[in-house]
Amino acid sequence: MSGRTPATVVAETDAVLAFEHTRPSYPLHIVVVPKRHTSSLLDLGEGGEALLTEVMRIFMDC
Repeated sequence: MSGRTPATVVAETDAVLAFEHTRPSYPLHIVVVPKRHTSSLLDLGEGGEALLTEVMRIFMDC
């Protein structure tokens, strides 16, 4: 995160960050993102399958 907008971090690893959405659409709205820029979940670049697995593991733990 750039630090420009305050956010509540829910989970964090070296490669993935999960935080509460700053303008939630639902009572529980958590965003899980790779820390490294990626085009999409279909193209995770160098992170590949390992990064997708980590994103999904954090998602399931939230």
